[in-house]
Amino acid sequence: MVQSGQRSIIEDLFRIHPDEARPTAYAFVYLFTAIGAFTIARTARTALFLEIPNYKEAYPLAIITTALTISLSMFIYSRFERVLRRDQTNAITLVVLILVMMAFRMAMTTASPTVYWLFYVWAEVFGAFLVIQFWTFMNEIFHARQAKRLFAIISGGGVLSNIPVGWGVRAVVPIIGTENLIFLVVICLLICLGMIRRLGEHCQVELTRAHIRTPYPFLTEGQTPALQPVFATKHVRLIASAVVLTYFASTLISYQFTIILGESIADKEGRTIYMASLFLITGIVGALIQLTVTARLLERFGVLPALLLLPVLLIVGVATLIFLPAFIPALWAAGFLLGSEKILRYTINDSTLQLMYLPVSPHIRGRAKAFIEGILKEASKGAAGLLIFFLFSSKEYLGFGIALDLSVNDLGWLVLLTILLWVLVIFNMRREYLSSLVQTLARRRVNFQDTRFQISDEDTVRTLNECLVSPDIGKVMNAIELLPSISPKLLGPVEANIQLLLTHDKKEIRALALQFIQVRHILGGADVAPSLNDPSALVRAAAITTYCTMEREQSIKPITPRLTDPNPKVRASAIASLVRYGGLDGILACADHLKELLTSDDPKKREYAAWILGEIGVQNFYHPLKALLEDPSEDVQLAAVKAAGALANPNLIPHLLSILDKPRLQGAATRALANYGESIEDTIENLLEDKTLPHSRRASGCRVLARLPGPRSTLNLTYQLLDDSIHVRTAAASSLQAILRHSPNMKLEHDTALQAIYSETKHWLKLSGFIHDLEDLPSTELLRDALEHRLTMVSQQILTILSLKYHSPTIESVRHNLNSRIPATRANAIEVLDNLLDKQEKLLVIPVLEQQSVAQNLEFARQEFGLKRLLPEKILEELIKSPDPWINTCAALAIGQSRFTTLEPLLTRLLASTNAVCRETGVLAISALGLNPDRLAILKPLLKDPVERVRLFTQTTLDKA
Repeated sequence: MVQSGQRSIIEDLFRIHPDEARPTAYAFVYLFTAIGAFTIARTARTALFLEIPNYKEAYPLAIITTALTISLSMFIYSRFERVLRRDQTNAITLVVLILVMMAFRMAMTTASPTVYWLFYVWAEVFGAFLVIQFWTFMNEIFHARQAKRLFAIISGGGVLSNIPVGWGVRAVVPIIGTENLIFLVVICLLICLGMIRRLGEHCQVELTRAHIRTPYPFLTEGQTPALQPVFATKHVRLIASAVVLTYFASTLISYQFTIILGESIADKEGRTIYMASLFLITGIVGALIQLTVTARLLERFGVLPALLLLPVLLIVGVATLIFLPAFIPALWAAGFLLGSEKILRYTINDSTLQLMYLPVSPHIRGRAKAFIEGILKEASKGAAGLLIFFLFSSKEYLGFGIALDLSVNDLGWLVLLTILLWVLVIFNMRREYLSSLVQTLARRRVNFQDTRFQISDEDTVRTLNECLVSPDIGKVMNAIELLPSISPKLLGPVEANIQLLLTHDKKEIRALALQFIQVRHILGGADVAPSLNDPSALVRAAAITTYCTMEREQSIKPITPRLTDPNPKVRASAIASLVRYGGLDGILACADHLKELLTSDDPKKREYAAWILGEIGVQNFYHPLKALLEDPSEDVQLAAVKAAGALANPNLIPHLLSILDKPRLQGAATRALANYGESIEDTIENLLEDKTLPHSRRASGCRVLARLPGPRSTLNLTYQLLDDSIHVRTAAASSLQAILRHSPNMKLEHDTALQAIYSETKHWLKLSGFIHDLEDLPSTELLRDALEHRLTMVSQQILTILSLKYHSPTIESVRHNLNSRIPATRANAIEVLDNLLDKQEKLLVIPVLEQQSVAQNLEFARQEFGLKRLLPEKILEELIKSPDPWINTCAALAIGQSRFTTLEPLLTRLLASTNAVCRETGVLAISALGLNPDRLAILKPLLKDPVERVRLFTQTTLDKA
């Protein structure tokens, strides 16, 4: 069993968390033996293939056959690769590979060139299955955050395997011969089977989740969607291009090496020993790179340098073959070129390329890897083989009487061109990496209200005009919505169809047409007059407003009869329009009707009275609104608040501020206060500075400032990010977010924002510690639940603050996906942050969002913030002093039920709280401590509490005593 000290060393040195140690070790051994088996098979197949008399002519044909065979095999495999769980699929495949490998060993007793040729093809098929299945397996076990830390270490298993394989093959080949290396391959595959079994047991949850995960969560039962194309995204297409170019170049390089090896070493065992020595050297160098460079290169410089390293080094090797053949032996240069390709492709390049797959949706990833690495990769090899066949085969094979006088070194020019294209793809792929991660998470919505544009081309106006007379109601309504965006000089052709809409079958369309006529002042009163008698009250009300807007004082006679319309909405519209547009005669005509509505016993009529005052919009008409703002009906109050915002009279401000405490009216009161403009800013500043006011009122003050974008509002809101109340802080952050969304050039005080992140992280760690330390205290379930909720609020606040600095949709996508129950989705979200944040922000944010263990959180709190653990009694003492009324309430209950009598003075202070629930809970908590005469005296003043519920509860408590 791994001791704690050893765990710490492992985690610090290799960045492996304790719960990841076993699967990482199993994966390491799995890849170690899989690549070992592949390396042994490739060593044997190359040495045996060169025993074929005409190997130069047979080589390109073998490459083409290999490509076709692997492509066909992978195509068939892709049809079934998700039928079983991934570990089961891999295990079955390994058994098949072992059986075929043993069949080849039996066939080699004939020493037939055909068998050697087929074995060359089989070795590549064998390796393709091993590598593709392994990495697909890993992508289902480890999520993005784990992959970034662990893939480099796991890949080290494949690199390290070359060392014992190279050394072992060199030692045993003179004894057992090249053909018997197949038995070593089988032993490696049996070890792979054991590791698959271990991983299947240890990672059962992850594998099952990956297997049953459906890519179509929005489909109803019985729907069968078409499969999403593998190349639906640019990111996948770029990965495919990189793989194609990589293996096209690799095949050309392999051909150069094989031919030079055959010409330089004639003995079969000698060739085997040379290749084993090459693999030994590449294994040692590759291991050093993998264990010391790969992870740090990725973390410090990112994916671009990591992906560029292989093609840059290959350019050096190719240049050596092309330009220095007289100075450097061909076998040395070819060995350097092939060795460099093996070292970097299986270390830095392979690890980084696996990261490139992580943004791809899980249900596409398996098919994408199987198609790209199983079919496209082999197709690129086949294409390279065809090219080699054309360039280097004799005219007997060509059949066209054509023979090109090329040396194997001349092939380097084509390799060089391929590598340059490969570099170009890498630059494009790097740009897509972060973007693809974000797109995988994002669920974008378009807000058309935020779109400001003017339609000024005749073709678009003509299309909209045609839509206005369409039988499709949706098209008509959408066209009407876009009409205000048409340039005024192009409205002429539209007027005729607008007039036709006044007689449309749908009342909603008739009303919308009237509203547009009013706004754009097209047509005339005579055109609108017939609508005054429309059967729909909605249309009649709109027609009255539009008609009065056009005819003004001339509208009094036609509109006066509407003051007795059976529908109150129509009557209210008539009153408001006559007062607003009819002059003094209009006011006199409807004064009695307005007074009747203001004094009516019917709340609906008073509501219309408030609406009328708002429509009139005369500041001096504010007196009736005072009474309506205190009306018993919240519906009336709501209409009065909207009217107060329209009037913007300073005398109504105190009434609106008091309404900010009412949940249903908060939003309307916030908008009404914002209508006062900059003149309200002083009042809101004073509101925010008064810590004695309820947090709901101060939070609403932040929302008022959100509607007053400017440097002063931005600065005031930034200061509120450090407020004691989480409710005020979250309101301030969301308000700043709204300001920056509409005014992206507004400057934010980033130092204060960073300080706020520091403060929120510290608060999160403190709450997390409190939850953990209260677990053993009885009767704290409600308190811990409240703290859990505040913990969530704080983590969300951190993300909101980050969105103030970074692209908001990106952070919103992260926020959405951090709530996922799928670890891989959460990990991808954190991976986006890890690529986005600066070093100081990462230090604070990532530990909070990455769901570390309690022990890790406590240690982080101690080291970075100096937070010490407290006894439960001290925790409750701190919580009851919190500015959060609900936390006060829950803490008071816990104090009473736990009978912490030393905290009774704090409960007494709670009796004077401005929050009725806190006072009521204070009574309950004090009574739980035992009602002696002193405590009875403390409770008696609450018998006169302004809230009836508190009075009754106190009386009941005293009666029981």
